[in-house]
This record gives sequence, structure tokens and C-alpha cells, in this order.
Amino acid sequence: MFYEVDLQNKSQIGFLQCPGYSLKCNLGTSGIRGGIVFQGYLYIVHYNELWKIDTTFSVRTVVGNLTTFYDNVSMAENGVQLMIVDGPAGYIWDGTTFQRITDPDFTGADFVQFKDGYFIFNIIPNTGKVAISAAYDGLNYDALDYKTAEGAPDELRAIVADQEWLWNFGRYTTELWYNAGSTFPFQRAQNGVLQWGIVAPWSAVSADNSVVWLGNNRDGEAVVLRASGPGSPTIISTKGMAHELGKMSKIDDAEGFAYMLQGDIFYQLSFPTAERTFVYQFSVKEWFERNRFAGGRHRARNHVYFEQARTHVIGDYANGNLYALEPDTYTDNGERILKEIDSRILNKDNKRLFHNSLILDCETGVGNTDDTDPKVEMMYSDDNGRIYSAFLERSLGPKGHYADPPRWNRLGSAVNRVYKFRCAAKSRFRVFGAYGDYDVGDADQ
Repeated sequence: MFYEVDLQNKSQIGFLQCPGYSLKCNLGTSGIRGGIVFQGYLYIVHYNELWKIDTTFSVRTVVGNLTTFYDNVSMAENGVQLMIVDGPAGYIWDGTTFQRITDPDFTGADFVQFKDGYFIFNIIPNTGKVAISAAYDGLNYDALDYKTAEGAPDELRAIVADQEWLWNFGRYTTELWYNAGSTFPFQRAQNGVLQWGIVAPWSAVSADNSVVWLGNNRDGEAVVLRASGPGSPTIISTKGMAHELGKMSKIDDAEGFAYMLQGDIFYQLSFPTAERTFVYQFSVKEWFERNRFAGGRHRARNHVYFEQARTHVIGDYANGNLYALEPDTYTDNGERILKEIDSRILNKDNKRLFHNSLILDCETGVGNTDDTDPKVEMMYSDDNGRIYSAFLERSLGPKGHYADPPRWNRLGSAVNRVYKFRCAAKSRFRVFGAYGDYDVGDADQ
């Protein structure tokens, strides 16, 4: 669940369930590798195929074939050409013709961006070099049109174009370039060497007028960073998240994307090996976890906002499904979404509290045809969240039954009490707060 701010002045901060998703179409059996909107159509790479999809999602055509079949691809467009790179090769689609780049001065790339008239890419095998295409022409290259990130002896792992900056991510450092208008147009900015590199190349994204990535430096473990230009980036991951990252056996495979939904911006970061997904909400600078009901990471591997269809499209990492991410969809393609909220530790001067009753202030009467009488469950812990009671279930109310919020009575006593609320209903779940009635006893010795 994520924060909802200023719910018509009822509470400064409430909680709302994460958006669900519904199936728009299926392209096959392997995962979605990447996507982009170009000339009013959605273009998706699945397996070795480039698909062109219209706004109904029912008219779908394969317009080209890549030479690779799996793993992420990088895509960029200049208005007249769409460029795709998959590591060993690059491809151009101009709306009519699909062709592999055959210029001998193009040797392959993992990442491509478009900025100031040029396709910009990393040269592979890894040389630490960034190269550009001819102006507005992704088919032509000059072997001398490159520059090396030289601020530190560091391998180049990813590139991102954001606002006026070109971000060149190394293992332990990052260089920021700008267009200086010279023969090779991009030059390192003043104070443009950050002493932070990137752990997971596919974690770096543009979001909220900044760049966010999973990075580290030579001093310690990985953190999630945010920066908008030269200078020191801000660590946005929490100590708790750092602890979770430290327990993972592999984090350099993390994949990230950003999206804006109902005016709020989110950064979603998934760890395929660890099978976990974390989401950062920019407006409140908080994280929450987003996993599947059956267990495992969220199914979205990538995201494209298809403006012409007014649809947030997410691609499944395990199959060829394309979904619409929708705030008023209450399942993940039919699978229940588990929503959980924990209270803070309730303690008053280390005295024993006798919990007479507890009310969850939430939206009621939310039943629908998929779940006519949705339920919420509560359990509690008296040892700071180590061991919990059994779940105690209450109704959220059939459709139109708004009067009675969930209530629990005679909940025993404790010095330290934590409440956990859980809802797996196929309905809306919106929480404003929780209120309790308790008596204060003597201090425990």
C-alpha cells in the first residue's frame, strides 16, 4: 500500500492499495524485453520480434526480427527513426523498413539514448567509450565520433539522458556530460564526476526531474541514489532496505522503471534473483514492498506510458503478457493483491496498556461482483513484531453498507503492542487511520 495525501482533509496521510493490472494482449511465452512509443504506436520487443501495436491492442504486427532472443533491450527514437540495441547488434525502424545497422563503425551497444540530434550509446566490448551517430541518422557512424569517460579508471556500465545532462555510469563513479557544441559535442561538466557508481545497470531511470539508480562507491554496500545534476547524490533508500539488500545473494540484476499515476511519481525496483520488488513514492519519500499474492516479485519488468491509448503498459518478465496498470483494478490479472499495514509500537511510559477496543478507520461498503463481502484481518504482537496472534477477521461491508467500520474488542494487555492489518479482498482498500480505547495500568517491573 502507498501513501495518499490530504484525503479531503480527513487525514493528512492515509493509505491506498497499489494499482492492479488487467491483461491487454499476449505476444508469446517469454518475457517482454523492452518497449517505447514511436509515431503514435506502441513498439514492444518480445523474444526476437519487434511488435507494432495500435491503441486498441488488437491490431498487432511483427515488423522486424532481432538476432537475440532474451534479456533487456534499450530503445530510443528521434521522431523519424526508432533505434534498438541488444548488445551485439543495433537496429533501425523508420515506420516502413526494419534493418540491422551494418556500418562497420558500429560494433554493438547495451544502451542507447537520444539527445540533441544524436543517438548516443556505449561501445562494446566494454571500452569505457561513449559514441554518437550521425545527426538524426542511426544508420551512419564515424569511428572517431566517441569520447571516453576519463574522470576515473572505471568501466562504463550504463548511460541515461536526462534534461541537459548525459549520465555515464561506471562501476564506482559517474560522469555527467553536457552539450558544449564542440566537434564531439558532449563534454564533462564542471564538478561532473560523482564518487558513486552503479551496481545494477538496468536500475538507472529518469524520474521526477532527476535520475535514480542502485549504486555504491568504494566504501561500502549498495544504496538507492537520486541526483539531478553535478554534486553529491542523495541516498533515498532506508537503513531497513539496506539491511534487506545485504541479505540478497545477487543484486546486480535489479531492474527499475518509473511511472506517474494520479499525479504521484513512483520508482519500482525489482530483484529477479531475490524475487522481491520495492517501490519508492517521491511525494512522501517513502518505500513500500510490492510482491505477488502467491509470493515472488511483481510481474512488471518494464513500463511504457502509451499516451495515445491513455494506458500505463507494463510487460511481464516471465511471459509475453502486456498489462494495463490501473488504480481502479483490484487484482493483478485476476490474482488477489495482498495489502498489509503495520502500526507503530504502542507504549506509554513502559506501563501496561489494557486494550479495550480497536477501530480501523477505513472506507467501507466496498463490496463488488468479484468480492461481495470483502474482509480485513487484524493480528497483534506483544514482543515488538516477533510473534503475532492469529488473524481476527472483520467485514469491510457489502456494496453500499457504509455505517460500521471494522472493530475488535477485548484485546488483552501489553506493554509494547503492534497491530498488523491485512486485506486480500478483490475490492478497494483505503485506510485513514486506526483508533483504540485503552486503560493504563502500572509500570512493568
